[in-house]
Amino acid sequence: MRHLLISSALLVLFAISTNTDAVGAQNNNDDVARDIEDRLLLRDYGSGRKTVDTYFGRIHESPQAGQFAAYQNAKGERFSWCIASLRGNVCVIEQRLAGSNVVIAREVEFTGPLARRVRRAWVGKAGEKPVPATISDPPSNAVGLSGGMHYRDTTSELPDYEHAGRKWQAKLHVRKYWPTEADEGQPPHSIQRVWTSVENWFREDLRVETETAGTIAIVHDMVSVGDSSEPMLDWSDVPALTEAEDRALHDKLVQELETADLRQAISGGLTVAAHVGLHPDAKVGDWASYGFRRLTVVKLEQGRIVIECFAQRERNRVVEAVEFEFTDGKLGALMARHVGIVGTQPQLGVMPYVPQGAITELSRSEMATVEVAGRKWQATTITRSEIHNRRETLVETLEAQDQPFGQPLVETRTNKADKARSDRVELKELGSDAKPQLDWSAWKPGWGWRAPFSAEQAKAFVKVGMTWRYSQVITLDEGGTIQQDQHWTVTAADEVGYSVQCIRTAEGVRDELTTKLTWRTYLDRIAMLPVGKVRQETMKLGEREIRVVIYESSKRGSELPVVFGLSPDLPGIRIITEEELHGYSKIKLTEFNIPPKD
Repeated sequence: MRHLLISSALLVLFAISTNTDAVGAQNNNDDVARDIEDRLLLRDYGSGRKTVDTYFGRIHESPQAGQFAAYQNAKGERFSWCIASLRGNVCVIEQRLAGSNVVIAREVEFTGPLARRVRRAWVGKAGEKPVPATISDPPSNAVGLSGGMHYRDTTSELPDYEHAGRKWQAKLHVRKYWPTEADEGQPPHSIQRVWTSVENWFREDLRVETETAGTIAIVHDMVSVGDSSEPMLDWSDVPALTEAEDRALHDKLVQELETADLRQAISGGLTVAAHVGLHPDAKVGDWASYGFRRLTVVKLEQGRIVIECFAQRERNRVVEAVEFEFTDGKLGALMARHVGIVGTQPQLGVMPYVPQGAITELSRSEMATVEVAGRKWQATTITRSEIHNRRETLVETLEAQDQPFGQPLVETRTNKADKARSDRVELKELGSDAKPQLDWSAWKPGWGWRAPFSAEQAKAFVKVGMTWRYSQVITLDEGGTIQQDQHWTVTAADEVGYSVQCIRTAEGVRDELTTKLTWRTYLDRIAMLPVGKVRQETMKLGEREIRVVIYESSKRGSELPVVFGLSPDLPGIRIITEEELHGYSKIKLTEFNIPPKD
Protein backbone atom coordinates (compact mmCIF):
# COMPACT_ATOMS: atom_id res chain seq x y z
CA MET A 1 0.00 0.00 0.00
CA ARG A 2 2.83 2.37 0.87
CA HIS A 3 4.44 1.75 -2.51
CA LEU A 4 1.11 2.46 -4.21
CA LEU A 5 0.73 5.76 -2.32
CA ILE A 6 4.25 6.84 -3.23
CA SER A 7 3.67 5.87 -6.86
CA SER A 8 0.40 7.81 -6.94
CA ALA A 9 2.08 10.88 -5.43
CA LEU A 10 4.88 10.72 -7.97
CA LEU A 11 2.37 10.49 -10.81
CA VAL A 12 0.54 13.55 -9.50
CA LEU A 13 3.79 15.48 -9.10
CA PHE A 14 4.84 14.47 -12.61
CA ALA A 15 1.52 15.59 -14.05
CA ILE A 16 1.72 18.95 -12.23
CA SER A 17 5.31 19.42 -13.32
CA THR A 18 4.50 18.56 -16.94
CA ASN A 19 1.54 20.98 -16.98
CA THR A 20 3.60 23.74 -15.37
CA ASP A 21 6.37 23.23 -17.90
CA ALA A 22 3.85 23.42 -20.74
CA VAL A 23 2.35 26.67 -19.39
CA GLY A 24 5.82 28.08 -18.86
CA ALA A 25 6.84 27.12 -22.37
CA GLN A 26 3.70 28.76 -23.77
CA ASN A 27 4.38 31.93 -21.76
CA ASN A 28 7.96 31.94 -23.00
CA ASN A 29 6.76 31.54 -26.57
CA ASP A 30 4.31 34.42 -26.10
CA ASP A 31 7.06 36.61 -24.64
CA VAL A 32 9.42 35.77 -27.51
CA ALA A 33 6.70 36.50 -30.09
CA ARG A 34 5.83 39.80 -28.41
CA ASP A 35 9.50 40.75 -28.22
CA ILE A 36 9.91 40.09 -31.94
CA GLU A 37 6.80 42.16 -32.75
CA ASP A 38 8.08 44.97 -30.51
CA ARG A 39 11.46 44.98 -32.24
CA LEU A 40 9.79 45.13 -35.66
CA LEU A 41 7.60 48.03 -34.51
CA LEU A 42 10.59 49.91 -33.11
CA ARG A 43 12.47 49.36 -36.37
CA ASP A 44 9.54 50.54 -38.51
CA TYR A 45 8.84 53.66 -36.43
CA GLY A 46 12.53 54.48 -36.09
CA SER A 47 13.12 54.17 -39.86
CA GLY A 48 10.03 56.17 -40.84
CA ARG A 49 8.30 53.16 -42.42
CA LYS A 50 5.56 53.75 -39.86
CA THR A 51 4.59 57.30 -38.92
CA VAL A 52 2.95 58.91 -35.91
CA ASP A 53 -0.39 60.62 -36.54
CA THR A 54 -0.06 64.38 -36.76
CA TYR A 55 -2.89 64.94 -34.26
CA PHE A 56 -3.35 63.58 -30.75
CA GLY A 57 -6.95 62.61 -30.06
CA ARG A 58 -7.68 64.80 -27.05
CA ILE A 59 -5.99 66.50 -24.10
CA HIS A 60 -7.77 68.33 -21.32
CA GLU A 61 -7.15 72.03 -20.61
CA SER A 62 -5.03 71.63 -17.45
CA PRO A 63 -2.76 68.59 -17.80
CA GLN A 64 -0.26 67.71 -15.07
CA ALA A 65 2.84 65.52 -15.20
CA GLY A 66 2.11 62.06 -13.82
CA GLN A 67 -1.52 61.80 -14.90
CA PHE A 68 -2.25 58.41 -16.45
CA ALA A 69 -5.10 56.19 -17.63
CA ALA A 70 -5.12 52.52 -18.62
CA TYR A 71 -7.59 50.70 -20.84
CA GLN A 72 -8.31 47.16 -21.92
CA ASN A 73 -9.39 46.21 -25.43
CA ALA A 74 -11.63 43.42 -26.72
CA LYS A 75 -8.71 40.93 -26.68
CA GLY A 76 -7.96 41.64 -23.01
CA GLU A 77 -4.78 43.56 -23.94
CA ARG A 78 -3.93 46.67 -21.96
CA PHE A 79 -2.85 50.02 -23.35
CA SER A 80 -2.24 53.26 -21.48
CA TRP A 81 -1.37 56.96 -21.58
CA CYS A 82 0.80 59.06 -19.30
CA ILE A 83 1.90 62.71 -19.20
CA ALA A 84 5.67 62.40 -18.94
CA SER A 85 6.52 66.12 -18.68
CA LEU A 86 5.01 69.59 -18.89
CA ARG A 87 6.44 72.96 -19.98
CA GLY A 88 4.23 76.00 -20.52
CA ASN A 89 1.44 74.93 -22.89
CA VAL A 90 3.49 72.00 -24.19
CA CYS A 91 3.37 68.48 -22.74
CA VAL A 92 4.84 65.12 -23.67
CA ILE A 93 2.26 62.31 -23.72
CA GLU A 94 3.38 58.69 -23.71
CA GLN A 95 1.20 55.95 -25.18
CA ARG A 96 1.92 52.30 -24.50
CA LEU A 97 0.53 50.22 -27.35
CA ALA A 98 -1.96 47.42 -26.72
CA GLY A 99 -0.32 44.14 -25.70
CA SER A 100 3.13 45.61 -26.27
CA ASN A 101 6.15 47.14 -24.54
CA VAL A 102 6.47 49.74 -27.29
CA VAL A 103 5.80 53.32 -26.21
CA ILE A 104 5.03 56.19 -28.61
CA ALA A 105 5.62 59.65 -27.18
CA ARG A 106 4.15 62.84 -28.62
CA GLU A 107 4.95 66.43 -27.79
CA VAL A 108 1.78 68.51 -28.21
CA GLU A 109 0.50 71.98 -27.47
CA PHE A 110 -2.78 71.86 -25.58
CA THR A 111 -3.87 75.47 -26.22
CA GLY A 112 -3.70 77.88 -29.17
CA PRO A 113 -3.72 77.31 -32.95
CA LEU A 114 -1.65 74.10 -32.70
CA ALA A 115 -3.78 72.46 -30.01
CA ARG A 116 -3.40 68.67 -30.29
CA ARG A 117 -0.98 68.96 -33.21
CA VAL A 118 2.05 66.71 -32.68
CA ARG A 119 5.21 68.86 -32.68
CA ARG A 120 7.77 66.10 -32.12
CA ALA A 121 7.49 62.34 -31.68
CA TRP A 122 9.61 59.50 -30.31
CA VAL A 123 9.37 55.75 -29.96
CA GLY A 124 11.03 53.37 -27.54
CA LYS A 125 10.69 50.31 -25.36
CA ALA A 126 9.30 50.83 -21.86
CA GLY A 127 12.17 51.62 -19.47
CA GLU A 128 14.60 52.45 -22.29
CA LYS A 129 15.65 55.67 -24.06
CA PRO A 130 13.44 57.01 -26.89
CA VAL A 131 14.52 57.63 -30.48
CA PRO A 132 12.91 60.22 -32.83
CA ALA A 133 9.94 59.07 -34.94
CA THR A 134 8.48 60.50 -38.15
CA ILE A 135 5.21 62.45 -38.03
CA SER A 136 2.68 62.03 -40.83
CA ASP A 137 1.72 64.95 -43.07
CA PRO A 138 -1.08 67.14 -41.69
CA PRO A 139 -4.56 66.72 -43.14
CA SER A 140 -6.54 69.81 -44.08
CA ASN A 141 -8.66 71.38 -41.39
CA ALA A 142 -10.44 73.61 -43.89
CA VAL A 143 -13.30 71.28 -44.69
CA GLY A 144 -15.12 68.38 -43.08
CA LEU A 145 -16.85 65.80 -45.25
CA SER A 146 -19.13 63.02 -44.12
CA GLY A 147 -20.66 59.95 -45.67
CA GLY A 148 -21.33 56.27 -45.17
CA MET A 149 -24.36 54.76 -43.47
CA HIS A 150 -27.33 56.69 -42.14
CA TYR A 151 -27.36 57.03 -38.36
CA ARG A 152 -29.25 58.65 -35.52
CA ASP A 153 -27.81 59.72 -32.15
CA THR A 154 -29.29 59.94 -28.66
CA THR A 155 -27.51 61.17 -25.52
CA SER A 156 -28.27 60.56 -21.82
CA GLU A 157 -26.82 62.47 -18.87
CA LEU A 158 -25.06 60.35 -16.19
CA PRO A 159 -24.15 62.77 -13.37
CA ASP A 160 -22.59 60.15 -11.04
CA TYR A 161 -21.31 57.43 -13.32
CA GLU A 162 -18.97 55.04 -11.47
CA HIS A 163 -16.12 53.70 -13.54
CA ALA A 164 -12.50 52.60 -12.88
CA GLY A 165 -12.76 53.37 -9.17
CA ARG A 166 -14.13 56.91 -9.32
CA LYS A 167 -17.25 58.90 -10.19
CA TRP A 168 -17.60 60.96 -13.36
CA GLN A 169 -19.89 63.62 -14.75
CA ALA A 170 -20.59 61.48 -17.78
CA LYS A 171 -22.85 60.98 -20.79
CA LEU A 172 -24.00 57.90 -22.65
CA HIS A 173 -24.07 58.34 -26.45
CA VAL A 174 -26.01 55.78 -28.45
CA ARG A 175 -25.66 55.75 -32.23
CA LYS A 176 -27.89 53.49 -34.33
CA TYR A 177 -26.90 52.71 -37.92
CA TRP A 178 -29.00 51.82 -40.97
CA PRO A 179 -27.83 51.23 -44.56
CA THR A 180 -29.89 54.21 -45.77
CA GLU A 181 -32.29 56.78 -44.34
CA ALA A 182 -35.21 54.88 -45.89
CA ASP A 183 -34.38 51.84 -43.70
CA GLU A 184 -34.73 53.76 -40.43
CA GLY A 185 -38.10 52.16 -39.65
CA GLN A 186 -36.43 48.73 -39.56
CA PRO A 187 -34.24 47.31 -36.72
CA PRO A 188 -30.83 49.00 -36.84
CA HIS A 189 -27.96 47.32 -38.63
CA SER A 190 -25.72 48.01 -35.62
CA ILE A 191 -25.57 50.07 -32.43
CA GLN A 192 -22.61 51.83 -30.85
CA ARG A 193 -22.62 52.91 -27.19
CA VAL A 194 -20.01 55.30 -25.85
CA TRP A 195 -19.70 56.47 -22.24
CA THR A 196 -17.81 59.78 -22.14
CA SER A 197 -16.71 62.45 -19.70
CA VAL A 198 -14.95 65.76 -20.33
CA GLU A 199 -13.20 65.14 -16.98
CA ASN A 200 -11.22 62.35 -18.62
CA TRP A 201 -7.68 63.32 -19.51
CA PHE A 202 -6.53 61.72 -22.75
CA ARG A 203 -9.78 60.80 -24.48
CA GLU A 204 -13.33 61.57 -23.51
CA ASP A 205 -14.54 57.98 -23.85
CA LEU A 206 -14.49 55.78 -20.76
CA ARG A 207 -16.01 52.74 -22.42
CA VAL A 208 -17.00 51.85 -25.99
CA GLU A 209 -19.07 48.88 -27.04
CA THR A 210 -20.81 47.81 -30.24
CA GLU A 211 -23.84 45.63 -30.83
CA THR A 212 -24.42 43.75 -34.08
CA ALA A 213 -27.15 41.13 -34.52
CA GLY A 214 -27.74 41.15 -30.76
CA THR A 215 -24.09 40.41 -29.93
CA ILE A 216 -22.29 43.01 -27.78
CA ALA A 217 -18.54 43.47 -28.14
CA ILE A 218 -16.40 45.71 -25.91
CA VAL A 219 -14.13 47.86 -28.03
CA HIS A 220 -12.20 49.26 -25.08
CA ASP A 221 -12.80 49.95 -21.41
CA MET A 222 -10.94 52.09 -18.85
CA VAL A 223 -9.56 49.92 -16.03
CA SER A 224 -7.51 52.41 -13.97
CA VAL A 225 -6.73 56.13 -13.71
CA GLY A 226 -4.47 58.20 -11.48
CA ASP A 227 -2.13 61.20 -11.17
CA SER A 228 1.19 59.84 -9.87
CA SER A 229 2.70 57.78 -12.68
CA GLU A 230 6.39 57.86 -13.54
CA PRO A 231 7.38 58.30 -17.22
CA MET A 232 7.46 55.06 -19.19
CA LEU A 233 10.61 56.02 -21.14
CA ASP A 234 14.02 57.23 -20.01
CA TRP A 235 14.19 60.92 -21.02
CA SER A 236 17.59 61.70 -19.49
CA ASP A 237 19.32 62.15 -22.89
CA VAL A 238 16.64 64.33 -24.56
CA PRO A 239 17.49 68.03 -24.09
CA ALA A 240 14.79 70.68 -23.75
CA LEU A 241 14.30 73.09 -26.66
CA THR A 242 15.66 76.61 -26.38
CA GLU A 243 13.16 79.46 -26.66
CA ALA A 244 14.32 80.18 -30.23
CA GLU A 245 14.08 76.51 -31.24
CA ASP A 246 10.62 76.28 -29.72
CA ARG A 247 9.36 79.33 -31.63
CA ALA A 248 10.85 78.12 -34.93
CA LEU A 249 9.18 74.72 -34.51
CA HIS A 250 5.83 76.35 -33.70
CA ASP A 251 5.97 78.69 -36.72
CA LYS A 252 6.96 75.84 -39.07
CA LEU A 253 3.99 73.72 -38.00
CA VAL A 254 1.54 76.64 -38.36
CA GLN A 255 2.79 77.17 -41.92
CA GLU A 256 2.40 73.45 -42.71
CA LEU A 257 -1.22 73.48 -41.55
CA GLU A 258 -2.03 76.59 -43.56
CA THR A 259 -0.46 75.01 -46.66
CA ALA A 260 -2.57 71.87 -46.20
CA ASP A 261 -5.71 73.98 -45.79
CA LEU A 262 -4.87 76.02 -48.88
CA ARG A 263 -4.26 72.88 -50.95
CA GLN A 264 -7.67 71.52 -49.94
CA ALA A 265 -9.38 74.83 -50.65
CA ILE A 266 -7.83 75.13 -54.13
CA SER A 267 -9.10 71.65 -55.02
CA GLY A 268 -12.67 72.78 -54.42
CA GLY A 269 -13.36 71.38 -50.98
CA LEU A 270 -14.73 74.63 -49.61
CA THR A 271 -18.12 75.95 -50.63
CA VAL A 272 -18.70 79.02 -48.44
CA ALA A 273 -19.03 80.98 -51.67
CA ALA A 274 -22.08 79.03 -52.82
CA HIS A 275 -25.20 80.96 -53.79
CA VAL A 276 -23.55 84.38 -53.41
CA GLY A 277 -25.62 87.16 -54.98
CA LEU A 278 -25.35 90.93 -54.80
CA HIS A 279 -27.37 94.07 -54.16
CA PRO A 280 -27.50 96.53 -57.12
CA ASP A 281 -25.71 99.46 -55.44
CA ALA A 282 -22.75 97.40 -54.24
CA LYS A 283 -19.38 99.10 -53.77
CA VAL A 284 -15.90 98.09 -52.68
CA GLY A 285 -15.71 97.70 -48.90
CA ASP A 286 -19.29 96.47 -48.41
CA TRP A 287 -19.39 93.51 -46.04
CA ALA A 288 -21.86 91.33 -44.18
CA SER A 289 -21.59 88.45 -41.69
CA TYR A 290 -23.92 85.45 -41.91
CA GLY A 291 -23.28 82.89 -39.18
CA PHE A 292 -19.60 82.00 -39.53
CA ARG A 293 -19.30 83.51 -43.04
CA ARG A 294 -18.12 87.05 -43.74
CA LEU A 295 -18.57 88.35 -47.29
CA THR A 296 -16.71 91.42 -48.58
CA VAL A 297 -16.65 93.26 -51.93
CA VAL A 298 -12.94 93.71 -52.78
CA LYS A 299 -12.94 94.49 -56.54
CA LEU A 300 -15.43 96.31 -58.76
CA GLU A 301 -13.82 97.20 -62.08
CA GLN A 302 -13.32 96.07 -65.69
CA GLY A 303 -16.82 94.61 -65.75
CA ARG A 304 -16.08 92.29 -62.85
CA ILE A 305 -16.86 92.12 -59.16
CA VAL A 306 -14.84 90.02 -56.69
CA ILE A 307 -16.32 88.95 -53.36
CA GLU A 308 -14.18 87.48 -50.60
CA CYS A 309 -15.75 84.73 -48.51
CA PHE A 310 -14.04 84.06 -45.18
CA ALA A 311 -15.05 81.35 -42.74
CA GLN A 312 -14.62 82.92 -39.29
CA ARG A 313 -13.54 79.79 -37.44
CA GLU A 314 -10.73 79.06 -35.03
CA ARG A 315 -7.36 78.64 -36.73
CA ASN A 316 -8.74 79.20 -40.23
CA ARG A 317 -6.72 81.65 -42.35
CA VAL A 318 -7.88 80.41 -45.75
CA VAL A 319 -9.87 82.94 -47.76
CA GLU A 320 -11.75 82.15 -50.96
CA ALA A 321 -13.21 84.65 -53.39
CA VAL A 322 -15.59 84.43 -56.32
CA GLU A 323 -15.40 86.62 -59.39
CA PHE A 324 -18.54 87.46 -61.39
CA GLU A 325 -19.34 89.48 -64.46
CA PHE A 326 -21.01 92.70 -63.28
CA THR A 327 -22.78 95.03 -65.71
CA ASP A 328 -25.26 97.84 -64.99
CA GLY A 329 -25.64 96.73 -61.38
CA LYS A 330 -26.47 93.16 -62.39
CA LEU A 331 -24.54 90.07 -61.40
CA GLY A 332 -23.58 87.92 -64.39
CA ALA A 333 -21.80 84.60 -64.86
CA LEU A 334 -19.37 83.17 -62.34
CA MET A 335 -15.98 83.61 -64.02
CA ALA A 336 -13.37 82.47 -61.52
CA ARG A 337 -12.73 81.30 -57.97
CA HIS A 338 -9.66 82.51 -56.05
CA VAL A 339 -8.10 81.07 -52.89
CA GLY A 340 -5.32 82.30 -50.62
CA ILE A 341 -3.95 82.63 -47.09
CA VAL A 342 -4.70 85.91 -45.27
CA GLY A 343 -2.24 88.57 -46.47
CA THR A 344 -1.05 86.64 -49.55
CA GLN A 345 -1.90 86.90 -53.24
CA PRO A 346 -4.74 84.59 -54.33
CA GLN A 347 -4.44 81.56 -56.59
CA LEU A 348 -7.03 80.21 -59.01
CA GLY A 349 -9.06 77.32 -57.62
CA VAL A 350 -11.68 74.87 -58.78
CA MET A 351 -15.13 76.39 -59.12
CA PRO A 352 -17.52 75.81 -56.18
CA TYR A 353 -20.00 73.02 -56.73
CA VAL A 354 -23.33 72.81 -54.93
CA PRO A 355 -25.79 70.12 -56.09
CA GLN A 356 -29.24 71.41 -56.97
CA GLY A 357 -32.36 69.60 -55.85
CA ALA A 358 -35.98 69.95 -56.93
CA ILE A 359 -37.30 73.18 -55.39
CA THR A 360 -41.00 73.98 -54.97
CA GLU A 361 -42.37 77.17 -53.39
CA LEU A 362 -45.01 76.32 -50.79
CA SER A 363 -46.00 79.72 -49.38
CA ARG A 364 -45.14 83.43 -49.41
CA SER A 365 -46.21 86.04 -46.85
CA GLU A 366 -47.11 89.69 -47.43
CA MET A 367 -44.36 92.29 -47.17
CA ALA A 368 -43.80 93.47 -43.61
CA THR A 369 -41.29 95.58 -41.68
CA VAL A 370 -38.73 93.52 -39.77
CA GLU A 371 -35.57 94.40 -37.86
CA VAL A 372 -32.45 92.34 -38.56
CA ALA A 373 -28.80 93.21 -37.88
CA GLY A 374 -29.71 96.55 -36.32
CA ARG A 375 -31.73 97.99 -39.21
CA LYS A 376 -35.26 97.75 -40.62
CA TRP A 377 -36.19 95.96 -43.85
CA GLN A 378 -39.29 95.44 -45.95
CA ALA A 379 -39.24 91.66 -46.18
CA THR A 380 -41.35 88.62 -46.98
CA THR A 381 -41.19 85.08 -45.58
CA ILE A 382 -41.01 82.33 -48.21
CA THR A 383 -41.26 78.60 -47.50
CA ARG A 384 -39.92 76.12 -50.06
CA SER A 385 -39.56 72.36 -50.36
CA GLU A 386 -36.17 71.14 -51.55
CA ILE A 387 -35.72 67.46 -52.46
CA HIS A 388 -32.21 66.12 -52.97
CA ASN A 389 -31.22 62.43 -52.91
CA ARG A 390 -34.77 61.50 -51.78
CA ARG A 391 -34.41 63.72 -48.70
CA GLU A 392 -36.88 66.58 -48.37
CA THR A 393 -35.82 69.76 -46.61
CA LEU A 394 -38.14 72.61 -45.70
CA VAL A 395 -36.39 75.93 -46.31
CA GLU A 396 -37.87 79.07 -44.78
CA THR A 397 -36.27 82.36 -45.79
CA LEU A 398 -36.82 85.97 -44.82
CA GLU A 399 -36.02 87.97 -47.96
CA ALA A 400 -35.79 91.67 -48.79
CA GLN A 401 -35.24 93.37 -52.13
CA ASP A 402 -32.16 95.22 -50.91
CA GLN A 403 -30.66 92.33 -48.93
CA PRO A 404 -26.85 92.40 -49.07
CA PHE A 405 -25.03 89.85 -51.25
CA GLY A 406 -28.33 88.36 -52.38
CA GLN A 407 -28.49 86.33 -49.19
CA PRO A 408 -31.72 85.91 -47.19
CA LEU A 409 -31.80 87.93 -44.00
CA VAL A 410 -32.66 84.68 -42.22
CA GLU A 411 -32.63 81.12 -43.54
CA THR A 412 -33.84 78.08 -41.63
CA ARG A 413 -33.40 74.58 -43.08
CA THR A 414 -35.36 71.74 -41.45
CA ASN A 415 -35.30 68.04 -42.28
CA LYS A 416 -38.94 67.21 -42.96
CA ALA A 417 -38.58 63.68 -41.55
CA ASP A 418 -36.96 64.96 -38.34
CA LYS A 419 -38.00 68.45 -37.28
CA ALA A 420 -35.35 68.46 -34.54
CA ARG A 421 -32.62 68.55 -37.20
CA SER A 422 -32.75 72.22 -38.10
CA ASP A 423 -30.12 74.83 -39.05
CA ARG A 424 -30.59 78.60 -38.89
CA VAL A 425 -28.35 81.25 -40.46
CA GLU A 426 -29.05 84.93 -39.85
CA LEU A 427 -27.53 88.19 -41.02
CA LYS A 428 -25.60 89.38 -37.95
CA GLU A 429 -23.70 92.50 -39.02
CA LEU A 430 -23.07 94.60 -42.12
CA GLY A 431 -21.09 97.67 -43.06
CA SER A 432 -19.15 99.43 -45.80
CA ASP A 433 -15.63 99.89 -44.45
CA ALA A 434 -13.98 96.44 -44.78
CA LYS A 435 -10.44 95.90 -46.03
CA PRO A 436 -9.50 92.88 -48.21
CA GLN A 437 -8.05 89.83 -46.46
CA LEU A 438 -6.00 88.91 -49.55
CA ASP A 439 -3.47 90.92 -51.56
CA TRP A 440 -5.21 91.83 -54.85
CA SER A 441 -2.43 94.06 -56.23
CA ALA A 442 -1.65 91.63 -59.08
CA TRP A 443 -5.28 90.73 -59.88
CA LYS A 444 -6.43 90.56 -63.50
CA PRO A 445 -9.94 89.64 -64.67
CA GLY A 446 -10.27 85.86 -64.72
CA TRP A 447 -12.29 83.55 -66.87
CA GLY A 448 -14.35 80.53 -65.98
CA TRP A 449 -15.40 77.33 -67.61
CA ARG A 450 -18.00 78.35 -70.15
CA ALA A 451 -20.35 75.62 -71.25
CA PRO A 452 -21.52 76.04 -74.86
CA PHE A 453 -25.17 75.84 -73.75
CA SER A 454 -27.30 76.75 -70.76
CA ALA A 455 -29.53 74.54 -68.64
CA GLU A 456 -32.55 76.18 -70.25
CA GLN A 457 -31.25 75.34 -73.73
CA ALA A 458 -30.75 71.72 -72.71
CA LYS A 459 -34.28 71.62 -71.32
CA ALA A 460 -35.71 72.96 -74.60
CA PHE A 461 -33.70 70.56 -76.76
CA VAL A 462 -33.90 67.14 -75.09
CA LYS A 463 -37.15 65.29 -75.82
CA VAL A 464 -38.61 61.89 -74.99
CA GLY A 465 -37.65 59.38 -77.68
CA MET A 466 -34.24 60.82 -78.52
CA THR A 467 -31.56 58.12 -78.90
CA TRP A 468 -27.80 58.17 -79.21
CA ARG A 469 -24.84 55.81 -79.05
CA TYR A 470 -21.42 55.98 -77.46
CA SER A 471 -18.36 53.91 -78.18
CA GLN A 472 -16.32 53.33 -75.02
CA VAL A 473 -12.81 51.90 -74.74
CA ILE A 474 -11.49 51.05 -71.25
CA THR A 475 -7.74 50.48 -70.84
CA LEU A 476 -7.22 48.07 -67.95
CA ASP A 477 -4.51 48.51 -65.33
CA GLU A 478 -3.15 45.04 -66.04
CA GLY A 479 -3.07 45.71 -69.79
CA GLY A 480 -5.51 45.12 -72.60
CA THR A 481 -8.75 46.94 -73.38
CA ILE A 482 -12.50 46.43 -73.21
CA GLN A 483 -14.72 47.76 -76.01
CA GLN A 484 -18.26 48.69 -74.97
CA ASP A 485 -21.27 50.01 -76.90
CA GLN A 486 -23.78 52.23 -75.07
CA HIS A 487 -27.26 52.86 -76.49
CA TRP A 488 -29.11 55.69 -74.71
CA THR A 489 -32.83 56.54 -74.95
CA VAL A 490 -34.69 59.43 -73.29
CA THR A 491 -37.66 57.86 -71.49
CA ALA A 492 -39.03 60.84 -69.51
CA ALA A 493 -38.52 64.59 -69.06
CA ASP A 494 -39.83 67.07 -66.49
CA GLU A 495 -38.93 70.43 -64.93
CA VAL A 496 -35.93 69.03 -63.04
CA GLY A 497 -34.32 66.84 -65.66
CA TYR A 498 -34.72 63.76 -67.80
CA SER A 499 -34.51 59.97 -67.40
CA VAL A 500 -32.44 57.87 -69.78
CA GLN A 501 -32.28 54.15 -70.37
CA CYS A 502 -28.78 52.90 -71.16
CA ILE A 503 -28.15 49.48 -72.73
CA ARG A 504 -24.49 48.50 -72.52
CA THR A 505 -22.98 45.69 -74.56
CA ALA A 506 -19.40 44.46 -74.16
CA GLU A 507 -17.88 41.17 -75.34
CA GLY A 508 -21.29 39.57 -75.73
CA VAL A 509 -22.50 40.67 -72.28
CA ARG A 510 -25.52 42.98 -72.17
CA ASP A 511 -26.89 44.96 -69.22
CA GLU A 512 -29.45 47.71 -68.84
CA LEU A 513 -29.84 50.60 -66.42
CA THR A 514 -31.98 53.69 -66.05
CA THR A 515 -30.62 56.90 -64.57
CA LYS A 516 -31.89 60.43 -63.93
CA LEU A 517 -29.95 63.47 -65.16
CA THR A 518 -30.70 67.09 -64.32
CA TRP A 519 -30.68 69.80 -66.97
CA ARG A 520 -27.54 71.12 -65.24
CA THR A 521 -25.72 67.77 -65.07
CA TYR A 522 -22.85 68.52 -67.43
CA LEU A 523 -22.63 72.20 -66.50
CA ASP A 524 -22.13 71.25 -62.87
CA ARG A 525 -19.60 68.62 -63.92
CA ILE A 526 -17.54 71.25 -65.74
CA ALA A 527 -17.70 73.56 -62.74
CA MET A 528 -16.01 70.84 -60.66
CA LEU A 529 -13.05 70.45 -63.04
CA PRO A 530 -9.75 72.18 -62.24
CA VAL A 531 -8.75 75.11 -64.42
CA GLY A 532 -7.14 73.85 -67.62
CA LYS A 533 -7.14 74.29 -71.38
CA VAL A 534 -10.17 75.02 -73.57
CA ARG A 535 -10.24 74.40 -77.30
CA GLN A 536 -12.87 74.17 -80.05
CA GLU A 537 -13.01 71.48 -82.69
CA THR A 538 -15.33 70.31 -85.47
CA MET A 539 -16.36 66.66 -85.23
CA LYS A 540 -17.99 64.42 -87.83
CA LEU A 541 -21.19 62.76 -86.62
CA GLY A 542 -22.62 60.68 -89.44
CA GLU A 543 -23.22 63.04 -92.35
CA ARG A 544 -23.18 66.21 -90.27
CA GLU A 545 -20.50 68.27 -88.60
CA ILE A 546 -20.93 69.51 -85.03
CA ARG A 547 -19.01 72.09 -83.08
CA VAL A 548 -17.39 70.73 -79.90
CA VAL A 549 -15.92 72.69 -76.98
CA ILE A 550 -13.31 70.54 -75.24
CA TYR A 551 -12.10 71.09 -71.69
CA GLU A 552 -8.81 69.46 -70.74
CA SER A 553 -7.30 69.57 -67.27
CA SER A 554 -5.11 67.55 -64.94
CA LYS A 555 -7.01 65.34 -62.56
CA ARG A 556 -6.09 65.78 -58.90
CA GLY A 557 -3.69 63.07 -57.78
CA SER A 558 -3.12 61.76 -61.33
CA GLU A 559 -0.86 62.53 -64.26
CA LEU A 560 -3.63 61.49 -66.68
CA PRO A 561 -5.77 64.34 -68.00
CA VAL A 562 -9.54 64.70 -67.90
CA VAL A 563 -11.04 65.55 -71.30
CA PHE A 564 -14.67 66.62 -71.44
CA GLY A 565 -16.47 67.77 -74.57
CA LEU A 566 -19.87 69.42 -75.14
CA SER A 567 -21.51 70.91 -78.23
CA PRO A 568 -23.75 73.96 -78.71
CA ASP A 569 -25.41 71.91 -81.50
CA LEU A 570 -26.54 69.19 -79.06
CA PRO A 571 -27.25 71.00 -75.77
CA GLY A 572 -27.51 68.61 -72.83
CA ILE A 573 -25.64 65.74 -74.51
CA ARG A 574 -22.10 64.70 -73.63
CA ILE A 575 -19.91 64.37 -76.74
CA ILE A 576 -16.62 62.92 -75.45
CA THR A 577 -15.09 62.02 -72.10
CA GLU A 578 -11.63 60.72 -71.28
CA GLU A 579 -10.67 60.04 -67.67
CA GLU A 580 -9.75 57.39 -65.13
CA LEU A 581 -12.80 55.19 -64.62
CA HIS A 582 -12.08 51.51 -63.82
CA GLY A 583 -8.96 52.01 -65.91
CA TYR A 584 -8.56 54.88 -68.38
CA SER A 585 -11.90 55.32 -70.14
CA LYS A 586 -12.49 57.02 -73.51
CA ILE A 587 -16.09 57.69 -74.59
CA LYS A 588 -17.14 59.18 -77.91
CA LEU A 589 -20.57 59.96 -79.34
CA THR A 590 -21.04 57.98 -82.60
CA GLU A 591 -24.73 58.40 -83.42
CA PHE A 592 -27.59 60.76 -82.54
CA ASN A 593 -31.25 60.51 -83.55
CA ILE A 594 -34.11 62.96 -83.03
CA PRO A 595 -37.58 61.43 -82.98
CA PRO A 596 -39.86 62.52 -85.83
CA LYS A 597 -42.48 65.13 -85.04
CA ASP A 598 -46.08 63.93 -84.78
